[in-house]
Amino acid sequence: MSKLLAGIALMLLASRAVWAMEVDLASDTAWTLSVDSAGSRAIKVPGGGWNSDMQSPRIDTMADVSDHVIYERKIDVPKIAEDQVTKILFGAVNYGAEVYVDGKLAAAHAGPQVPFDADITKFVTPGRKHALKVKAYHRRHYHGPDGKGKACSVPVGFDFPAGSKFWNRWAGNTKQAYGITVSIKMAVYPPVYISDMFVTPSVSDKSLKAWARVNNSTGKNVTVTLAGKLSSWNEDNWKYPAIPSATCEIPAGSAQKVLIGPVKWSLGAKSYWWPNIPFREDYQARLHYFDLEMRRDGRVAHKYRRRFGFVQWGEGKYYYTVNSVRVNQYSDSTCESQMSYYDCYSTSAAFARPDPAVKRLGCPETWKRYMRIGMNMNRICCSTPTEYMMQAADEVGFMLMPESPIWGNRTSVYNPDVTPKVVRALVRHCRNHPSVARYSVFNEVQDIRQKGWHKLIDAARLEDDTRPISFDRQGNAPNVIVGPKGGRAVLMRHYRAIEAGRSFIRGMGECAWGTDEMAQFAFAAREFRMKDWAYFSPWSWINYWPNFLEGMSHARHAWKANNAPDRTDGVNGWRSPVVSFTQKSLHPFLLIDHAIRRKQPVTPRGTSYTVALLAKRKIGDGSLPWPGYIPEYKTGASVGRKIEVFNGALQGKRMSLRWSARWDSPTGEVVVKGGVIGPFEVQPGFHTTRTIEFTAPKSKRRQRKLYLVLESMKDGSTVFTEDALYFSIINTGV
Repeated sequence: MSKLLAGIALMLLASRAVWAMEVDLASDTAWTLSVDSAGSRAIKVPGGGWNSDMQSPRIDTMADVSDHVIYERKIDVPKIAEDQVTKILFGAVNYGAEVYVDGKLAAAHAGPQVPFDADITKFVTPGRKHALKVKAYHRRHYHGPDGKGKACSVPVGFDFPAGSKFWNRWAGNTKQAYGITVSIKMAVYPPVYISDMFVTPSVSDKSLKAWARVNNSTGKNVTVTLAGKLSSWNEDNWKYPAIPSATCEIPAGSAQKVLIGPVKWSLGAKSYWWPNIPFREDYQARLHYFDLEMRRDGRVAHKYRRRFGFVQWGEGKYYYTVNSVRVNQYSDSTCESQMSYYDCYSTSAAFARPDPAVKRLGCPETWKRYMRIGMNMNRICCSTPTEYMMQAADEVGFMLMPESPIWGNRTSVYNPDVTPKVVRALVRHCRNHPSVARYSVFNEVQDIRQKGWHKLIDAARLEDDTRPISFDRQGNAPNVIVGPKGGRAVLMRHYRAIEAGRSFIRGMGECAWGTDEMAQFAFAAREFRMKDWAYFSPWSWINYWPNFLEGMSHARHAWKANNAPDRTDGVNGWRSPVVSFTQKSLHPFLLIDHAIRRKQPVTPRGTSYTVALLAKRKIGDGSLPWPGYIPEYKTGASVGRKIEVFNGALQGKRMSLRWSARWDSPTGEVVVKGGVIGPFEVQPGFHTTRTIEFTAPKSKRRQRKLYLVLESMKDGSTVFTEDALYFSIINTGV
């Protein structure tokens, strides 16, 4: 044992309060790797996976490995307590693994992109060195005898490596990391310890409870007492409720869930976790700590801390809710394997912790960039977010929708021994983060009921029954599917017509597929909002703008199936008029002129959306025709315009609409003074129609532009301005 580890262990023992400890096993030098059990070489672990371009030389995903690779290294097992528990914690091993200690099989796992633990307690002696081996299987291991069967018996994410055309026609367009990814650690626990805690707030009941999981690895029953305490992550001076202690007996060699609480929560709405809507740069969400202390035989035997947000996610008649308030979700859909890096969520600057020393802004900046566009959510498509990605979203008020690593389209088969466990692992990994607004159980799976896929709804609910569940699907499918045990999931459609809403929850999980279709997405967003779709997302914003995120680039971008000339590096995309128009389309307090919208219908085209007026656009040169339809009025004619007023905030309902008409430009001479309509009430998340009426003014010119300048006002302050709408005034007497 190293002097450092020995010192830590002695310090813990001397305090008579043995908590736990972790040792990071990631290394650029300690590991070796052999391919198909032949030869060995140095390997970086995780290093983006064994096939990552971070490896030197790189190992080709399909050409160099036929079935598996073997990782090996030595580990020093620290000693912190008698009868301690020792585990290897994997961030993920894609697509499956066997774990050996000193040549003996200690654990096995099948399934990609989700964390799992390997208990090696029975195979190691604390204080000694051991040989650790991880046999990591290639995806083709699960594709039948020759590795070429199209369907895979473990879930498959967005993974089409070069040379895999027998799996999918998109071969060569992804950077899916294989082998050990995300992280690998050794963890040591006392013989009786708290392994997990799930904190479940209820805004409806104004109460809080937590489920603690206590593991007893000893050969006898033990009695423990759990005592909890609340505190503020933000260092607010809340008067928290007292947490009652719970005493229970944990049977020998087992784990048991223990209920803590419930307790009344009377801190009010300011103590709740709220999404950052409308977006504020300096916003910091309210977060709390739940500290749990476990006593055994009169002394503290283990401590556990869980950070949480007091939030409740739910469904309304045709919309989603947060803390019983309607919340409209404007999202992106991103797979990490479609972006610039292997194991992108773990290896790229965009999803890392900030580091001023290297001028890295990190994941908080990533979520803020999305929110600056107007997107308040990200569907982590067929991928698992890292712990830090979720922590950062918790803090800045950004919503996430984790989705199981199941791409569908008949690339995976439902495996009752594997598939539900993968979904449960994903949900268990994500459930304590208030930013997680709901789960997607699968993407584009066919034969939902016939093949057992609907059972995944119940699998998700076994781990978390407090959040809505959805599923993403192309083609015709029921709006709601129900699991065998009553779990319920709502359909997020792909590439379908934008139908009228308000009868049930409608969501568009993917639209505007082509990489030059940012404008189509922006126009579609207006139609989705007018028709009350609860959720919509493009496929995907990163494809429109690969260097949108820190460290990303078009040159490194993986998903080039729909490449476009305007998607280049070295361009400041924030100055683009298409981006500005998208920001307007997603703004919480958007104003829409009904008649102009009707003249610009969004219609389905193949796997995409197009807008009629954009048929001759030149997005690449920065032009954007808006508005594309210019109404004409004769001097003296009555002008009546219906304007939709949106209140996309989460608090406040007092709205007004101020307007004026100006010659030639939005800042030109005021020719119709207009005024203020209102105040009127619009409940948070909803919208209403107001009518503007005036007489077309006189002009000495034959034809002149008249700009209608609209301002949305909330509580007396302007929160949105639409100044691009204009009419053509015709003077027939000239």
